[in-house]
Amino acid sequence: MPVLVGNDLCFEGGPAAPRPAVVVNRWLRELPASGAPAPSSWEHYDARALKEWREFLAEHGVGLFDSRVRLKAG
Repeated sequence: MPVLVGNDLCFEGGPAAPRPAVVVNRWLRELPASGAPAPSSWEHYDARALKEWREFLAEHGVGLFDSRVRLKAG
């Protein structure tokens, strides 16, 4: 199972401000039960695509949990 790690290497987050890496990893763990049973798809399509999307947004000053308007602008 792929795991994404934030720049600060923290895996825990608070309930008021979820950390993107924590939420992404939770989603990745649920892939087998949500219709993506092949381990190769977890890494190649889901985890890598999401990692690249996060990096792209960060280059444009947009956070993964930013507003809908800012995400669309990204």
